[in-house]
Amino acid sequence: MVDLSPLFPEAQTNMRNWKNRYDADEFPYKVSLNIFYRRYTMMYMWQDIMAYANGLKGRKDFQTAYRELEMLYAQTSGKTRMVLEDNLRNKPNENVGGSTFAHYNELIRKTRQGDRQAKEEIEFSYFYYFLADKATLLWAAICATGVSKIDAVAQLTGFQIQPMPLEDYATVSNGLGQLAAAPFLNKHYSPMP
Repeated sequence: MVDLSPLFPEAQTNMRNWKNRYDADEFPYKVSLNIFYRRYTMMYMWQDIMAYANGLKGRKDFQTAYRELEMLYAQTSGKTRMVLEDNLRNKPNENVGGSTFAHYNELIRKTRQGDRQAKEEIEFSYFYYFLADKATLLWAAICATGVSKIDAVAQLTGFQIQPMPLEDYATVSNGLGQLAAAPFLNKHYSPMP
């Protein structure tokens, strides 16, 4: 099982910075924007992620593969930045790894009206998807070492799953969200002030 603890502080720091930087009206939108910044970036680089998962990049050691995937993420995120707000405005119902921005539009509206539960859902979602997407990169890096996709899920999460197609972003991300991010957050998450 891979320990997600070293990844969590980055997400917490991001959240603290946004709480300090944005007023109460802007904050829920900015956090939601950042959820989809990561989600769109992962979607745009999905074919490259699968090249690692399918062994098309050649066998690599885990650290090398993970470092390359993180560099690819950084490169792709620059492209995402250029189209993100247009995508969210013009295609709010687009399925991006199993989630839509339309859902967050409603949570943003409720948060701006003082709904603390909606605000908490946005914040928790950020942590959940941050860890699910990081777990997806870890999964692909494990696969790049020669481990099967199913066995990589087991190595990453400690859960053995039944054989199934692991080819699309929504399936992999949602599965790793449920098996890696959610258990981690159940132990380590508490709402931020």
